[in-house]
Amino acid sequence: MKNKVVGILICLMFSQVCNSTLFAKTEEKKDLESVLGSIVKILKYGSDSDRKGAAISLGFIGDKRAVAPLVEIMENSTDKHLRREVIKSLGRIKDPDAVSAILKALEKETEDRNKREMVETLGEINDLTAVPALIKIVEGDSLNWTKRKAIEALGKMKAKSAVPALEKVMKEKDISHSAKQALEKITGKKYKVSYVVQEEGEIGE
Repeated sequence: MKNKVVGILICLMFSQVCNSTLFAKTEEKKDLESVLGSIVKILKYGSDSDRKGAAISLGFIGDKRAVAPLVEIMENSTDKHLRREVIKSLGRIKDPDAVSAILKALEKETEDRNKREMVETLGEINDLTAVPALIKIVEGDSLNWTKRKAIEALGKMKAKSAVPALEKVMKEKDISHSAKQALEKITGKKYKVSYVVQEEGEIGE
C-alpha cells in the first residue's frame, strides 16, 4: 500500500494534469483501477513531463496491469528519457511477462544508458529466460558498464550456465571483480583476482 501511495504522490508532483484527473471530483471514491486508468491516459497522451511522471508513478504503484501500457511506450516512444523511466518502472513491478518484450527492445535500443537500464531491469525481474541474452552481453563487445550489470544479474539469478562466460571475463580487469562476485554467488566457491581492480564508474547524462 505504501508504494501505491508513493506512486500517486509522484504523479502529483510531476503533473497538474495528474492532480486534476485523479482528484477533481472529491466526492467520487477512486479505486485503484480507476487511478491506474487515469495515470495510463497521462502516460499515453500527456505532455513530456507528465508522461515521465506517470511512468515513474506506475512503477511505484507496482500493479501488473500497468505492464502492457509501459511495454507499449518502451517499444514505440522516440523519447529516450521516457523510455528510460518506463524501463526502470518495469524493474520495480518485476513481472516476468515483461521479459520477452524487454529482450526484443534491448536488441533495437540505440542508447547505451537505456541498454544498461534494461539489463539491470532483467536482473530485478530475476527470470531465468533472460539468461542466454545476458550471457551474450557478457561475451560480446558491449560497454563494460553494461557488461557489469549483466554479470550482476547472472549472479543474482545463480545461473549455472553462465559460469564458463564469467570465468573467461575474470581476465578482463575492468569487470573481473564483478565476475568474481557473481561466480561466488553461483558456485559457492572462492575466486581470486590477481591484481587490484579499478572498475570504471557509472555513466550518466
